[in-house]
Amino acid sequence: MQRERRSSRAADLTPTASPSADGHPHPADHPPRKKQKRNKPTLSCDCCVERKTKCDRGRPHCLACIKRQSECRYSEVANLIASAERNGGRATSKARKKAMEQAQLGVVTPSASSSELLSNVPYTKHTPSLVFGLGSEHPFSNYWTMRGGLQEVIGVLPRREQADILVAKYFEAVDPVYPMIHRPKFDADYERFWSLSHEDKCQADSALLGLHFVVYAMGTQFIQMPDLQERAQIAEFYVSAAHQALRISGYLSRISLRTIQAMVLINYFLMNNNHASDAWSFGGVLMRQAYAMGLNRDPELITP
Repeated sequence: MQRERRSSRAADLTPTASPSADGHPHPADHPPRKKQKRNKPTLSCDCCVERKTKCDRGRPHCLACIKRQSECRYSEVANLIASAERNGGRATSKARKKAMEQAQLGVVTPSASSSELLSNVPYTKHTPSLVFGLGSEHPFSNYWTMRGGLQEVIGVLPRREQADILVAKYFEAVDPVYPMIHRPKFDADYERFWSLSHEDKCQADSALLGLHFVVYAMGTQFIQMPDLQERAQIAEFYVSAAHQALRISGYLSRISLRTIQAMVLINYFLMNNNHASDAWSFGGVLMRQAYAMGLNRDPELITP
């Protein structure tokens, strides 16, 4: 009897095999199998990943790369997902699935960067308003830092050849309808500005820079581009740069003819860009500035 009891106790202490989730037994003391980590694709740009900094994933260039004045490049996987999301969510899950498969397989794809006409512009999503004239967000998106100053605005200028195209398009399509700029005077100031070094550009008249940027913005609206949404984003970014340059110039207290010209064109831009209510408010400021300069007076009654 004692031998039988000892043998039964020993049997109780012997480890038994317990069934696993898949139905196959394994020893009870075997450690649980670790879950395999999913190789998630990186959606941030290569530069931000390398520097380990926050990336807003703007297209074609993120804001961090614009401020650093560095080249912004995204992997093909990130571009694939962003392109699907930009198309209103269509094929997003399919694109993500394909990207995940590429990432899990360790597929190495060459990085790609945007080759559009205008290169220094971040991409932001916009939701169209259901009511005409009531913009769904602030008309001047804020891409600017508190201490960036004019140098920050200078940093997002298009290349000279790009600027020439936009200026030509402005005088071809916009100026005949809104003749606000004296062409010979503008061309002289334009050539003088682009002949300056980068350091001298940062000391230039910020009101002139604001006028240049709003000309770029209105010219962009008539440039032929395959992606109409991206064209609208570029134009809105340039008009935001124009407004920032005017803010730096102190346009509410320091009035000049360049300031008035830039404000008139900004007002036209707002009206044509589904921001009629904002144009109404901005136009009120413009009218008071014009009155302060005496532009409402009959020149024949003014003594020099």
